[in-house]
Amino acid sequence: MKYKNQNQNINQEPNTLSQADKLAIIASLISTFGGGLGTIATLVAIQEEQQNKEQSKQTNGNNDYVISELNKIKKQVNALEVELKQIKKMLSRLT
Repeated sequence: MKYKNQNQNINQEPNTLSQADKLAIIASLISTFGGGLGTIATLVAIQEEQQNKEQSKQTNGNNDYVISELNKIKKQVNALEVELKQIKKMLSRLT
């Protein structure tokens, strides 16, 4: 019977944690949460970098188009200059 009473006393003793243990658990949880936030921040930074690269590619494509159009306009202006010179020559011959 004495053995039974000892078991009951052991089972009835509350499992108490010291304040230091509680603080250690809380600190561990906060640390884990902080690590998770750090991981999320890294993923967001990678995603932003990929978006910036994609926008840069699109901008470069737009720049190539604008340069191409400017070159066409330049050729047209050069052709008009040649025609104007020919018209001037023809007019000078008439006078």
